[in-house]
Amino acid sequence: MKGQVSTELIIIIGVILVLFIPVLITIYLKATEANEQIASFQSDIALSRLANTVNSIGQLGEDAYTIAEVHIPAEAEKIEFNNFGEGGEIVIQVQREGSISELVEVVKFPMAASPEVIDNPHEGIHRFRITNQGEQVAVELLS
Repeated sequence: MKGQVSTELIIIIGVILVLFIPVLITIYLKATEANEQIASFQSDIALSRLANTVNSIGQLGEDAYTIAEVHIPAEAEKIEFNNFGEGGEIVIQVQREGSISELVEVVKFPMAASPEVIDNPHEGIHRFRITNQGEQVAVELLS
């Protein structure tokens, strides 16, 4: 009688494992996908915040400034500030699904960035001082 109960218990545990292991694997894969999407959204928000702040300060006139705090996700590989004619662009390179993607936002004003390229920025809050200098908008990384 004891042997029969043990066998039935092993069969029940086996059936439960067969049902729950695929569910656990699916949950794990979905959680990984969700984390990648969150990092992607964080990169988009950081880029938009920087570009919108540069445009706002550029339109406010000479000597206008602000300090923008921007969260940079761990997936960010590089931040670049480029000038083109009467405007410029801000580029964030991010690691996505094993390859590097570039996110670009155009700004209406030329920029004087210090530094122009930020390689391997650490994850977390970065402070940028954004100042209108008349002909251009200065973007300075504080921390």
